[in-house]
Amino acid sequence: MLKICTVYFSGKYTPDYVGKLFRSIRRNSSIPFQSICISDTPNVEADLVLPYNHNSNIKLHWHKLKFFSPNFAYQNPGDDIIVMDIDQVITGNVDELIGYPVQDNELVTYGIWWKSILESNGGFYKFKSGSLKYIWDEWAHQNQWQSLE
Repeated sequence: MLKICTVYFSGKYTPDYVGKLFRSIRRNSSIPFQSICISDTPNVEADLVLPYNHNSNIKLHWHKLKFFSPNFAYQNPGDDIIVMDIDQVITGNVDELIGYPVQDNELVTYGIWWKSILESNGGFYKFKSGSLKYIWDEWAHQNQWQSLE
């Protein structure tokens, strides 16, 4: 199953960003998916809303790392996981993007337009559930990198 995952916390954006993103993907794709959001409010529109823990060592948008744990968000082996920022606007068909095949131990993203083509985009990435568990294991319990934007 394809799971498209986001994180929402009060502050920069409003809860409606989550629903707008998921509705726009559904409107512009023929690929079925489950929408999942880590949120500090139940007032977001997603198939599954998981609690955002303000008392965690993980801060702000870095909660996205939780999706690298195969034990999080009811993942199953073989699930395709997409993690997206909620401030993206979908205006056309995204079947090729969200349906792009990903292999075990592979992280797929697209380049960013505002810097070098060699840089990757942290606002969209796709991977196979469990295959990149080491990212969760290595990074989720460290704090120094969380100041990076």
